[in-house]
Parts: sequence; structure tokens; C-alpha cells
Amino acid sequence: MSDLVDMKNALSELGLDKADFIEFTQDLKVYLDETLPHLEQIVMSMDFKGIKEQSHAIKGAVANLRFIKAAEVAFFLETAGRNQSSDQVAEKFNELKDVLNASFLEIKQKHS
Repeated sequence: MSDLVDMKNALSELGLDKADFIEFTQDLKVYLDETLPHLEQIVMSMDFKGIKEQSHAIKGAVANLRFIKAAEVAFFLETAGRNQSSDQVAEKFNELKDVLNASFLEIKQKHS
């Protein structure tokens, strides 16, 4: 995967320099390391309200730093929670983890 994170737009739209962006992505990683295990438990129990709420929070956090693909997957999960649909929720949760890992790797490879 490539171009998972739109760093150029994040820098210009948010008025950040590269160092600030890297710092914010490190903070995001800490947040996600705390949040994703909780979301995984919610997904396993098919707590639709929890799926909607946690996915919404994650979507906002990743979209803010222009993690494009991760925001799309989180939006799918948020919508599934809102619609109380279990279709593909577990698969999309796993995809979210994979996309996030790839996104952080992309930042490290391209911008460190």
C-alpha cells in the first residue's frame, strides 16, 4: 500500500511543520495502542453502540492527521455500528489494524 497518509495536505492544512507532524503521529500511535484493544473487545461482543462510538473517535483522530485509508475503514466500522450490522465488522477491524500499521510504516519510510 502507498499514499495511506496525505502528509503534504496535513502539513499545509493544519499549519504544521514536519517535526510537529511526527510528534502528533507519535501521540496518535499512543492513543491507538490504548484504544484498539478496547475496540477489539467491543467488536468481539458486537456491541454496536460501542463500535459506533469508538470507531467515530478513531476516525476523527486519524482523519485529523490525514490517514486517508484508515479513516475510510474506521468510517465503515462506525456506519456498521450505527446500522447495527455485523457484516464484515471483524474483517474490517483487522483491516483497520493492518492499515494503521502500514500507515505508520509509510510515514517512517518516507519522512524520517
